[in-house]
Amino acid sequence: MVAVDSIKEGKRLIASHSLSAKIRFLFLVDKAVFSVLNELWQEDLDDSHTYCSSALMLQSELPGDRKGKKFMAGDSTLMADKFKLGTYYLDDMYFLELTAYLSLPSPWLCADWGKTGIVSCSIVVVFCLCIFVLLFWNNRKKDNDDEAADPDDFVIRISENKYQIGGVLFDEEACTLTFGDQSVVRCSMQPYKLLSAFVHAKSHFLSNNRIVEVCGWSLENININQNRRVTVSLLRKLLDTEKSHVIIESGQNEQKEQGFYMLIEK
Repeated sequence: MVAVDSIKEGKRLIASHSLSAKIRFLFLVDKAVFSVLNELWQEDLDDSHTYCSSALMLQSELPGDRKGKKFMAGDSTLMADKFKLGTYYLDDMYFLELTAYLSLPSPWLCADWGKTGIVSCSIVVVFCLCIFVLLFWNNRKKDNDDEAADPDDFVIRISENKYQIGGVLFDEEACTLTFGDQSVVRCSMQPYKLLSAFVHAKSHFLSNNRIVEVCGWSLENININQNRRVTVSLLRKLLDTEKSHVIIESGQNEQKEQGFYMLIEK
């Protein structure tokens, strides 16, 4: 009991016993004074904290009133736990329990936009964002330019997963080749892997070791050279140089690696 009274004592808004008695008497005589209390609080908020909204709820358990009464003033939508400021007592007998609710505005509304510092910071932020957007756009444009087809490149990207290679259309997703006479040939697995790798490789060159990686062979396989020759031969047959004008020739890249180039027949 002592601990409870101590907690309540800390929540008393009025320390004077005589003033507390007058408040109890005032509420007994005129309940409208409660609305005035909230109006005064709201006026004080408007003067010092613009855009704040308040509400009060009073639980009255005055002597002689067994059921007790509840009074509300202000914005009733604020009477929720998330807006609850605290619970207090208006008298020394704890008959008048007052719960206060307060809604704080967004920081954007609270900011004094007339101050030079805030305006300057806003300008700097906008300026930095503009620079970031310009850099991003410039890099994207540069990447697009880098990815643009070389005028001398015979592999032309028609759409996603579709490439025109000389006189044949390679559909990487469907694993098919479509020739100029509209004949369609389906690629078997190993030649398909090789053709796809040739399309995406720099200068359309694949070293012997790269072909081994693409086809998923083991370097310890004693028949690896024969397997490579057979797969390249199958790809040549698949491409049908007479129709596509695409040839696969052995050669050496700038790093002196032996391998094969995919070229256009001249």
